[in-house]
Amino acid sequence: MGTTTNVLISGASREMAGIGKGFLEHYLRRPHHTVIAALRDITSPNAKALLELPAGKGSRVILVKIEATSTSDSFDAANELEAQGITKLDVIIANAAIVGNQGPIESIDPKAVADVYVINAAGPALLFMGLKSLLERAENPKWMAMSSAVASIEDYQKYMFFKMFPYNASKAALNHFTKTIHAEYENIIAFAVSPGFVETEMGKNAVKAYKMENPPFSDLDEVAKKIIERATLRYAYPLPATLNRGLVPILVRKSLMRKADALRRSNSSPELVCVSGIVETRNGAMIVLGAGLRSEILDLYAATGAPQ
Repeated sequence: MGTTTNVLISGASREMAGIGKGFLEHYLRRPHHTVIAALRDITSPNAKALLELPAGKGSRVILVKIEATSTSDSFDAANELEAQGITKLDVIIANAAIVGNQGPIESIDPKAVADVYVINAAGPALLFMGLKSLLERAENPKWMAMSSAVASIEDYQKYMFFKMFPYNASKAALNHFTKTIHAEYENIIAFAVSPGFVETEMGKNAVKAYKMENPPFSDLDEVAKKIIERATLRYAYPLPATLNRGLVPILVRKSLMRKADALRRSNSSPELVCVSGIVETRNGAMIVLGAGLRSEILDLYAATGAPQ
């Protein structure tokens, strides 16, 4: 019998067509995976339908109630999971989010901004605090935050067409929180991922709101698959400079950073492309880039060329 991998995903059912559900389906099809769907309402038909999804050998779904604005739900969920024999969480995917107000800055309702921040930024913080003890018990714990390219301040002009200040700013706050986890918890690899423009309910609403013709949608199933594949990696590693599509979070194990620094000082850095994710550069800067976009060549030299 294989060792069971435990994955918790917030916002996993969103109208049964969101990226969170895509993650759940992919993990569930793998053998020996317990996939925990953290939902606002675990009694809804959509939630119950998750229990009927195809599962790999030894895999199952558990539903737990976590409402993003609750200060107690994540702690209660941790206790409930332990009561069900879940003693660790290998991966937490902070996926639940809302868009909120759209339009020019002068039209934004301050209360609406606060509402979006509570769910998109404070919500993941509450999720982490309540489940941290379970995450830290895993051998290689990972925190994955679902971000967006529109959160990038450096690349603001690329996405200024999308008048979604509350959403954009809240995702920037989420990136900062994720970076803080990575810095403050030695044993946790934390990173943010921009899935690109995916054909979900949120993506379709954006198409309608901005009257987009021929939107560059990425396939939901393929996006979820690629992100999950890369989320299993433990090391940073060099990628071909010709790569210009896909989802490639580059994970930097902290114990390798000193070696990487030494290599950077003694060698000219090879070309490295990051299409999506958070990467630490020589000066400690955080870079978040959207999927499907050619990134800049990063000054990062991996201490190993082979992920394990």
